[in-house]
Amino acid sequence: MKKNKSTPKLLVEMKGIYKAFPGVVAIDGVDFSLEEGEIHSLLGENGAGKSTLMSILSGLYRPDRGEIYWQGERKVTISSPYDARCLGIAMIYQHFHLVEEHTITENIILGSKLPFNLSLQYYNEEIKRLGEKFNLSVKPTARIKELTIAEQQKVEILKALYNKVKLLIMDEPTAVLTPQETDKLFSILREMSKSGVTIVFISHKLSEIMAIADRITVLRRGKKVGTFQKQEVTPEKLAHLMVGELPEKFKSQISYTPKKDILKVTNLFVKDLQGNYVLKNISFTLKEGEILGIAAVSGNGQNELMETLAGIRKIFKGEIILNGKRIEATSARRKFLDGIHYIPADRKKVGTIGNLDIIENSAMRKYFQKQWQKHGMLIKDRIKDYFLPLINEYKLKLTTFSEKVKTLSGGNLQKLLLIRELDTPLCVLLAEYPTHGLDLEATQRVWNIIKEKASLGVGVIIVSEDLEELFSLSHRLAVMFKGEIVDIIDRKEATIEKIGLLMAGIKHSVNTY
Repeated sequence: MKKNKSTPKLLVEMKGIYKAFPGVVAIDGVDFSLEEGEIHSLLGENGAGKSTLMSILSGLYRPDRGEIYWQGERKVTISSPYDARCLGIAMIYQHFHLVEEHTITENIILGSKLPFNLSLQYYNEEIKRLGEKFNLSVKPTARIKELTIAEQQKVEILKALYNKVKLLIMDEPTAVLTPQETDKLFSILREMSKSGVTIVFISHKLSEIMAIADRITVLRRGKKVGTFQKQEVTPEKLAHLMVGELPEKFKSQISYTPKKDILKVTNLFVKDLQGNYVLKNISFTLKEGEILGIAAVSGNGQNELMETLAGIRKIFKGEIILNGKRIEATSARRKFLDGIHYIPADRKKVGTIGNLDIIENSAMRKYFQKQWQKHGMLIKDRIKDYFLPLINEYKLKLTTFSEKVKTLSGGNLQKLLLIRELDTPLCVLLAEYPTHGLDLEATQRVWNIIKEKASLGVGVIIVSEDLEELFSLSHRLAVMFKGEIVDIIDRKEATIEKIGLLMAGIKHSVNTY
């Protein structure tokens, strides 16, 4: 509920903020303002620029252009997180910045100006009183490694309050919380807001935004779509504003004649390491030559689904059938040999080993085969001769084959994964963000390769946060929300509005033909 304020006071005003990284404009001339004591939600798809804009405000990045004004007309330069902290700005990131071996109190006072002969007992009592005041009760002497995710989040909030925060920025704060923990967090944020703290709540979850926000700003592709009072919008309108319209060139209908089933998934359930379901009752079929696009906002189970199909995650229950053969219990290598090839989202941690060279990474799918080794050692010249034509074909830019993979640009790393996964016969291709980091020419080439593989009978599953890509390639679109497939829609019947609403969890109807 909006607080009673006769004349809201501006705390922050950002004008004409522009920020670019190599190959991409992240923020393009955005104006953004915050009122004292409000809860302001920043909404947009992944890659819309939400985190970048707030990282500028919190001092992690410096804008290429634009101005920031603090508490009225005072122009400020925020060159570092220290500058932001001096103003009273704190940002809690998705991945908490806490020292696991230290206690709660030690983490909270870390970086503060303290007396030489400090008494931890004194600060323990101070932290305890602060927690009780804001309903953030904690055990100050507990170590971070002993805490749940929700408790660690409390520590981050207490750290901000201890440092006299005036503006608290929270980046996807409910991503790893249960519904009960989310309700508790919202109660805490409302209390902080009543005490005068301004809060920026970065999210893509429409139901949560409608529950917590006073005002809402929508970003799309680095630009501001608009700022609205909560009562001025509906979840449907926000979904439309968030995803926008597709260009005309992507609206053409894709013809496709269904063939026989190549992959069938039935009642699939998967848990994470904490025992929580990340996939629930997943059922779908993939046909020969079909491209199935998976549309979902980040964190809704699409990555876990691809890892499960590739054999990286164990299933709790359910069936995976490839060409009539049950494979849910087989290893990742066996699934690859059976014809399931995987281009992962995390190309650095999952797809490659940074300290190994180009040849060693290229051979990851072949090293155990006799023709590529001798006495347990890779025959590097043979591997080099084999991959060189493919490297030239994909225009992978290398200085030498002995170059460490960690030195490659994101685009070249993506090309290396494509070369490795597509050079041998396959029946199912799992591709997460297949054109991420590629220029327009390379993107079009990858699209053509995917279409060519499908035309030869390969079943393709694509995860992408780019709806243009999904609409351009897919024959059907499966939409995921909170670990479930909420609908599977034929491309000819799909609209950007329908997909956007399903991604936000607005409608639930399941079709899994």
